[in-house]
Amino acid sequence: MADTLLSVRTAYDDVLLAAEQIAVNEASVQLLTRELDDVKAPVRCRVSSAIDVLRARVELAKRAPSFDPGAQRLSHRQNNLL
Repeated sequence: MADTLLSVRTAYDDVLLAAEQIAVNEASVQLLTRELDDVKAPVRCRVSSAIDVLRARVELAKRAPSFDPGAQRLSHRQNNLL
């Protein structure tokens, strides 16, 4: 009985963790998208360089793909809870 209870609690905590990781990733992508927009505006006015835009695009590209694994992890952990 104690092992079953521990397994359920652990599975539930795993689901909560996966959901939070998705929320953090979404917030990060939103922030990086705004940063990219902020960097692109001065480039149009010739105040900033294309390198700054490229750097912001790379940061956004690195973070954006992490949605799929996070969603898969959440789904897997929810299935473990069942």
